[in-house]
Amino acid sequence: MRENEDAVTSEDLAGDAFWLRPINIPWASAAVERFDGADNDYDVHRGRAVLEDIVDAIRLLPESAQLTELNAALIGKLKSNKLERTVLLEALGYAGALPTDGYPSYATEFVTFDDANSRMPSQFYKKEWAYPVRFWTGVDGVDPARLPTGE
Repeated sequence: MRENEDAVTSEDLAGDAFWLRPINIPWASAAVERFDGADNDYDVHRGRAVLEDIVDAIRLLPESAQLTELNAALIGKLKSNKLERTVLLEALGYAGALPTDGYPSYATEFVTFDDANSRMPSQFYKKEWAYPVRFWTGVDGVDPARLPTGE
C-alpha cells in the first residue's frame, strides 16, 4: 500500500454497499481482509440462485436489447437501485460474462486504461458505462464459461 493512502478499517466497510465504493488499494485490502470465505451454505446457495435469476433474465432479452433494457432486466432480481445494477453489470462485463464482439474483457486480454477509455460508442448514454459493457447488446448475450459453476 502506498504511504499516502489511508487504511480502510473493517468499521469503514460495515454496512457499506461495497460494490459502490470506489476501488482503490486501501479499500481492496480491507475488503479482502474482511472476507471470511464462503462458510455459510445458505448464503452461498442464495447468492447462486440470485446470479442464476440475473443470467436467466439477461438471456430472455431480445437481440435488439440495449443497456437500458439490460439494467431494467435486473429489477426485482435483487434489492438494488439503478446505479447498483449498473455497477453489477459492469463487473460482469469486466469478468467477460457479458461479452462484447470486438471489445475484449479484462478477463480475456490485457486492455490498458487509455485504450479502454479511447473506445467510445457513438450513443451518448452508453459513454457513461464502463468498458467493455458499454458496447454490449442483446445479440452478445451471456458467456456461461465466465460464470461460477458452484463446483
